[in-house]
Amino acid sequence: MLTDKHEITQTIPPRGGFNREGARQGVLIVIGDGASMESLRAPRLVVMPELTLDVGRRTPATPSPTTLTLPDNTVSGLHARIQRADDRSELFVIHDLGSTNGTFVNGRRIHGPTPLGDGCVLFLGSQVLVFRLYTTAELAAVSEDAAAPLTPVATLSPALALTISQLRRLARSD
Repeated sequence: MLTDKHEITQTIPPRGGFNREGARQGVLIVIGDGASMESLRAPRLVVMPELTLDVGRRTPATPSPTTLTLPDNTVSGLHARIQRADDRSELFVIHDLGSTNGTFVNGRRIHGPTPLGDGCVLFLGSQVLVFRLYTTAELAAVSEDAAAPLTPVATLSPALALTISQLRRLARSD
């Protein structure tokens, strides 16, 4: 029995859910160019460990976690740069670095610094990438499902991946 008429609201999470893990981190999902079904079935997750991520066709002389190499002739040697704002941890901006084939965000060619929102689709040459913001738990769940999908195609949805992760723990077959 409720003793306080407002007690029920204390159990309902605020809109957007609780954010118990602090800031979300930027992740690029490299889908590929669609030339092979394998690249579509097994997208690559690239976590942005630093403030800046350079994307291009050429592998730098000294590989670093701040470079994403896409071996595709439609991608320029140094195609684009993604930067996280110093003062706002969830603000990411992409810059085209004078690429030949351009950089497109959600189907529109960019001509200067362009903010990235969660779920933005990026086209660099013929390569397709999706920008996402994941909490640590969401990233772990998505990575777990990408490594061993529960279904024929791995999910990249953080909410669904968390649910699948919980189901795996509840229905262990060990």
